[in-house]
Amino acid sequence: MDLGDLERKLCRYAREKGIEALYLFGSTASGKRTPLSDVDIAVLLPEDVPEDRYLERRLEMIAELSDLLKTDEIDLVILNRAPPLLAHRVITRGKLVFARDDIRRTRFEARALQEYLDTKPLYELESRYMRERIKEGRFGDRS
Repeated sequence: MDLGDLERKLCRYAREKGIEALYLFGSTASGKRTPLSDVDIAVLLPEDVPEDRYLERRLEMIAELSDLLKTDEIDLVILNRAPPLLAHRVITRGKLVFARDDIRRTRFEARALQEYLDTKPLYELESRYMRERIKEGRFGDRS
């Protein structure tokens, strides 16, 4: 299935299922998809979906998308509770396929980017510490 067909199917799906926004990310969005690639999809659910239903909704959507796209290789992220680094990557490197309401989507993106910027120094510190451990041969060592 080419990217245009994939986007049309996902757009129709998002509209029918009441999804606020849907993004493609990863190799599919970057045009580097291979036969071994999965389809990375991120969705923003409506605010009225209780957080304790996110797992149930995620599993339902994976099953529905597997049928729709004729593949079991679906990786689905619910952006409402995604870690800041992942949300940032989806927003900045992914491709927006559907947005029900641009104001809601823009508010989410602004909040997610702010959360990322707030936590970026911690990610950088962790990355620097890990590089030092690797360089010293202590990666995986608990000391």
